[in-house]
Amino acid sequence: NLDEMVTLILYAVFIISCVILTLILSLWIKGRIYETGVLLSLGISKTDIMLQYICELMIIAILAFGLSFLSGKAISQSLGDRMMAQIQQQQENSQTSNSISISGNSIRAGLNNEVDEITELDVSVDVQELLVVYITGTAMIILSVLLSSAAVLRLKPKEILSKMS
Repeated sequence: NLDEMVTLILYAVFIISCVILTLILSLWIKGRIYETGVLLSLGISKTDIMLQYICELMIIAILAFGLSFLSGKAISQSLGDRMMAQIQQQQENSQTSNSISISGNSIRAGLNNEVDEITELDVSVDVQELLVVYITGTAMIILSVLLSSAAVLRLKPKEILSKMS
């Protein structure tokens, strides 16, 4: 059940991220409409212009992916350590609540706590998981560029330049 919920949340985050990125890129590309018109009038193909947009965003994405990899380990380990401290505190509280004090004598409740205690949490990111994140991010960038540049690239260079003047 939890696995299905996490998968559903990941799909929702992907779709929402694509929508937000597409809206931002639409504004960015509309701000560069004059440049696009000039490039089209010089004979540069629409595919080359879209590839230029994708390359520009991939340069930013590579920097962002690198920073996220470097900072992700430290942040996730810090969060893991905090979770471990809370779990250990809860375990200590539950052990003391299992004891019942009657007339100054401590009687242990009939609970058997032979559960293995977790003492350390090591957070790691596998290369496979990292590649999935990078491929998903790249797909999101390409999809967003295609969607956001479609409105501008439908126009002919003469239409673009006449709208600007």
